[in-house]
Amino acid sequence: MFPWVELTAQERQDILLRQAQSRWYPDILSPFKEEAILEPLNSLGLRYRDRVVGWMITHRITSDTIRYTSLFVKEELQTIGRAIPLLATAIKIHVQHRESHQAIFTVAIDNAPMVKFVQRRLAPYLVSMRQSMQSFKLMDSDATVQQ
Repeated sequence: MFPWVELTAQERQDILLRQAQSRWYPDILSPFKEEAILEPLNSLGLRYRDRVVGWMITHRITSDTIRYTSLFVKEELQTIGRAIPLLATAIKIHVQHRESHQAIFTVAIDNAPMVKFVQRRLAPYLVSMRQSMQSFKLMDSDATVQQ
C-alpha cells in the first residue's frame, strides 16, 4: 500500500495504457476522476510486483466530509482479499484525523459482495443508510413537438 499522492507519472501512464488496451477496470472506478478534489489524506494505491493493481480513492466534498469514491483491485487479486485492507486502512487514517469526521460511501446495488460487506461490517457504525435510484431516457434530437 502507498499514499496515492506518491503515484509516479510512469505508473499513471501504465494504468492508462493498460486500461486502453484491456479495460481492466470499470470506467466508473477510474482513479483519475475528480482529481481536483482528491483527498490526499487517505487515498491509497496498491502495488504488486512493481505495478499498481488497485486503489482506494477518496474525495473531499466539504471541509469535514470525505467521500469514499473508488475502491478497486485487479480481478486476479480480488479473491485473496486485497480490497478490504485498502478500505480499512483508509478508514483508519480518516478516523485518526479528527478534523474530517464525516464520510460518505456509495456502493452499486449490483455489487452484491460489497453490499453484503457494508450490511455486515459497516452498517453497525453508520449514522444512516440510504438507497437511491435513477432512471433515464435518451431523447431523439430530431423529435418534433406535436401540437
